[in-house]
Amino acid sequence: MAIKFLLATSGQQFNMVSSWEDELYCSILKDGSISLRPSKDGEDEHGGRWWFETRKGIRTPKQFVDAVYSIDEIEISMDEVSFDRLYEHKPLFALALKKFVEIDDEETDEDMEFFFMSQGALLNLEVSLPENLQIAEKLFNVIFNLFEQHYTEHQSMPVGEYELMNTKIVIPKRNFRSDPDLKNLLNNRRIKAHVKDATWEVMQSQLRREIHDYCASYFAKHKTLPTREVLLGNFRVEFPQGREE
Repeated sequence: MAIKFLLATSGQQFNMVSSWEDELYCSILKDGSISLRPSKDGEDEHGGRWWFETRKGIRTPKQFVDAVYSIDEIEISMDEVSFDRLYEHKPLFALALKKFVEIDDEETDEDMEFFFMSQGALLNLEVSLPENLQIAEKLFNVIFNLFEQHYTEHQSMPVGEYELMNTKIVIPKRNFRSDPDLKNLLNNRRIKAHVKDATWEVMQSQLRREIHDYCASYFAKHKTLPTREVLLGNFRVEFPQGREE
């Protein structure tokens, strides 16, 4: 049975004719995925509550954050998300989400790459976590540091049983190279590098955006990048590694 709970709220909002509260509800489904559904509980001439489109199939922290910021029906951001409530119902995900947000705010592209490499195992740890979120976060950071140290020394992720902070942890074996977030990051890195190596007649920032969008669309369709001369609008763009005959 799915678990549903209030995850975020804007507090009471007002304008000249009405008042309302923006709310974000979270559901944990039987398959382990997360759904987010925005709602507006208002008082005006119509009254009642409005429900909006559900964001479904969330399985990773990045997918969660992307889903939150795709919501434009209400004014909710990650600042309003209650990690305590999420930890109560899906603890490992809440801890991984906090780490993802920290890396996304402060660290480098390489740090994000490593997080994506390790998240499959981190989200499936066998561990008895403390009830207190702050203590659990310290333990999770120690586990993450173990992953980083092990990878630095062995070029592989740790697997098996460990004891950290007097807590038994079992780390499952995961093929991190198949992680969808990692694949997307590496593909986007390839696209950016390909656009940088392209040449065209007039250097315009808007055209660079169009070239990037063209490469992204081409890659999504063909699983490779263009390697010839193409016409975008009124400009010819030459990509590296070949020209159109």
